Amino acid sequence: MTSSYYSPEWRSKKNRISDGEYTAKVVGLDVKEAMRFGNLLADIYKPIYGIIGDDFDGMEVKDNGLFHYRQLEGHDFIPKRNWGYYKFCKMFGLARKSANGRTELPQLKLGHLERCDVVIKVFHKSFVNNDGTNINYAVARLVKIEKEIPF
Repeated sequence: MTSSYYSPEWRSKKNRISDGEYTAKVVGLDVKEAMRFGNLLADIYKPIYGIIGDDFDGMEVKDNGLFHYRQLEGHDFIPKRNWGYYKFCKMFGLARKSANGRTELPQLKLGHLERCDVVIKVFHKSFVNNDGTNINYAVARLVKIEKEIPF
């Protein structure tokens, strides 16, 4: 049997990523499908960014969340609510104009995202949980595509 241990150092301030801009790669993608917001329906995408270089090399930070509102029978649909998702898809070259003048937005797949180095902005969010403890965590937002890596 292998031994096990706990070391509280990993939660220390020195291991907490600072607010700022970092070069990163998309290393994962969390997806929650068909989430209801009133009578709206959306998929929520949270790319996971791995920091490259810097003091925080290898540290991972999740995106704050991209909401892809979908048009389905029985649910309201407000196209302008997809503006953040559109902006993200456009940066990766995934948004496509259709013959009717609309911009078609795809469902995201990790393969669409992991070929590029990106610049992200990291910031912290906080809340007080049911136990009265202040919870603080890092989230990221895509700023730009740094360079595309050829296949």
